[in-house]
Amino acid sequence: QPPFFTSSRRPSRAAVFGEGELNPISSLSVRLGARLDWFDVYGTSLSPRLALVYSANPRTALKYIYGQAFRAPNAYENYYSDGVVLVAPDSPLKPERIGSHEVIFERGLSPWLQITLDGSINHLRDLIDQVPDPSSGLSHFVNIGRDSGRTLEMELAAKRPSGLAARVSYTLADANDSNEHAQLENSPRHMAKANGTLPISRHGFAGLELLYTSSQETYQQTRVSPSLLTSATLSTRPLFGGWELSASCYNAFNQSWYSPAGPDLRQAEIQQDGRTFSFKLSHRFSKEQASQ
Repeated sequence: QPPFFTSSRRPSRAAVFGEGELNPISSLSVRLGARLDWFDVYGTSLSPRLALVYSANPRTALKYIYGQAFRAPNAYENYYSDGVVLVAPDSPLKPERIGSHEVIFERGLSPWLQITLDGSINHLRDLIDQVPDPSSGLSHFVNIGRDSGRTLEMELAAKRPSGLAARVSYTLADANDSNEHAQLENSPRHMAKANGTLPISRHGFAGLELLYTSSQETYQQTRVSPSLLTSATLSTRPLFGGWELSASCYNAFNQSWYSPAGPDLRQAEIQQDGRTFSFKLSHRFSKEQASQ
């Protein structure tokens, strides 16, 4: 194989993780956690977690969640060099980092109906992107990007003892490039989903799902049309000692829909699958069977 596909590097890494939970009062739970990663190339990286859960009563809960995470550069971004398109960075890349704040409100409107409101803010920094190298005229990867995103999600879920269930959700997202102050490509602003499950006999269920995705900006500065997809599933309860069978049809009406292509491709959008079918056969062991 070509020499630029060969590397004798042997990277090392180690990580430790810890978490704990405090209950200063009966209605408040404080959960703390952190993970410390060490890389021989990048050094150490700390990812803390914090969650506050306040339960006003058995039907109402308010949650605040904060967290930090990272993505280490992969070998392609850090070392690949073919002398034709890409050259390796002059110095090792830094990990991409994200900080997230999330607030969740849950309320049981009745024993079978619940509403959830979820708002979040995310900040990403040190994003890795491919840019021209002024010394060679080729491209290389650098830490250059800063993005931010805000989302608001609303969900209404119902479930009856008979097995009849339904769920409706809507997401409003605003993802921006903090450097250019523009909407991010490949990022729909609106998404909506509705699904339901109906018992059709004592042996099985029928399910239906609708998924709407609004238009998206492509990397080639065009727009991908919105899509509305319908999927249906038939599934059984456990039969004959634990066997379960399900059959699904995705994109049941065979709609033409597209997703934005990558930034390195000439085409702006790629057509996705039409009507497809999936069949699943599984067996669930009981506790008595597993212990034998």
